[in-house]
Amino acid sequence: MDDRPSDDVCALLSMVCAGDATNPDWGVILELCDVVGANATDAEATSRAIQRLLSRRESEDQVSLALVTTETIMKNCPSFVELVASRLFLQEIVALVDGDGRYPDASARALRMLQEWSTEYPSQPMFRDTFVQLQLQSASASSTDHDETVSAKPSLAHEFDKLRQDLVVVEDKIKTYVNLVALGNCEDADDVLDFLQQCQPRMNTLIEAGLAGKLDEATLETCLTVNDRLIKVLEGNVSADNDSEPKAPALYSLNDTNPDYVSGPFSTIALSEPPPAPHRYHPDMV
Repeated sequence: MDDRPSDDVCALLSMVCAGDATNPDWGVILELCDVVGANATDAEATSRAIQRLLSRRESEDQVSLALVTTETIMKNCPSFVELVASRLFLQEIVALVDGDGRYPDASARALRMLQEWSTEYPSQPMFRDTFVQLQLQSASASSTDHDETVSAKPSLAHEFDKLRQDLVVVEDKIKTYVNLVALGNCEDADDVLDFLQQCQPRMNTLIEAGLAGKLDEATLETCLTVNDRLIKVLEGNVSADNDSEPKAPALYSLNDTNPDYVSGPFSTIALSEPPPAPHRYHPDMV
């Protein structure tokens, strides 16, 4: 099959991505939406062309506009969502988020989009799984910045709350895998196992951060409990797990001074994000 984008797709994408990220050409983007919505072949070609743009990452404006275009097409062409939920496309999103820091605004937008997709499209579990893996990886990253002020602590509390939610997701995936194996559903079980295998190294790094004082004791205990169950499953022990549920860590308190939350695992996460792309009839496009 010829995977080259059509001339129309190439021309429209080139026009969009040659512009200014602060002032996207919504008319051309919506014209591209019409092309994608009218022809499945052009939709696939558009997906591949955007992947190439994200892979090359020639400039921050180009990458940001490619993300804006992706987001807008998804909102206007529901069938495009499945193409974005592919492993190849999401690999480019992850690579951008985990990049070398050259394009911080584009990276923040990519992470914000992935987080929104994880809740907006529950029928596409790849979005949620990919976002959870990124969160675990971000949580386990150590920080060298010790100059944060007390005003940053509420935001850190929010990040730790998201970590707890991510650990619950991993726990649920473990239970799902055990149930699928028991039912003999090998195909779905393999998909869940792939997710769990990717989680293990990040769980190990997260535990190392906790042992170094980057997590509170209750959160570290939960990490250890989930990790023990994860290891058992990956080693082939898929018998019913009758252990009690891990305790929910206590909420973060502004009065806490130990362990060191300020230099903790979330201190490198950017909390300011650019605004999302508008829907088709956004007033800015008039």
